[in-house]
Amino acid sequence: WYSVHKIYAGLIDAYKHGKNEQAIEIVTQMADWAIKVFAKTSEEDFQKMLICEHGGMCKVYADLYEILGKEQCVIMAERFVHKEQIEPAIAQKDILQGYHANTQIPKFIGAAKLYELTGNSDYKKAVEFFFKIVTEQRSYAIGGNSIGEHFGPSYKEKTGRDTCETCNTYNMLELAEHVFSWNPNSKISDFYETALYNHILASQEPNNGAKMYFVST
Repeated sequence: WYSVHKIYAGLIDAYKHGKNEQAIEIVTQMADWAIKVFAKTSEEDFQKMLICEHGGMCKVYADLYEILGKEQCVIMAERFVHKEQIEPAIAQKDILQGYHANTQIPKFIGAAKLYELTGNSDYKKAVEFFFKIVTEQRSYAIGGNSIGEHFGPSYKEKTGRDTCETCNTYNMLELAEHVFSWNPNSKISDFYETALYNHILASQEPNNGAKMYFVST
């Protein structure tokens, strides 16, 4: 799913930003295929599958619902809501310690998009709680988060060689755009500016295009 998400997302962007009709035709057929294949999969088994990193599959199905208006797409997007993470966040319970960090962030980007499409306030509640605990309790001064790709205990970030995975911050910036659009305030924009300039741009070598996967602290 992690790789499939990249294909879906690229095709959706080719249509949204490049007006490529062939791209939307291909991704629609791919999406319909997956809906059909998993129609008989139980919710219990589907949730088990989501334990593995599955990228932004929730988000791309929500995007397709927005574009196509097909009810099957929003139903599939909600099947990709990983209850193990989203339900505790709705209850304002922090369970992040020990989890692979970047696996979790796209789950909340998907939930943010679903809130905007469905108006279900539980999704908004989960997203805002997750964004707050990551940015205020589990992030370094440069705006990045995680060590060895995983979340540690709250307020206990260690310095090290493999801190601040850039993938995480890229996704946190996308999540910040959703949260800011609901409630514009300087705390969110300050995080965005800090993470963009001190982590994302700082991870790129302007002369030769080389980039850093981890930005060491």
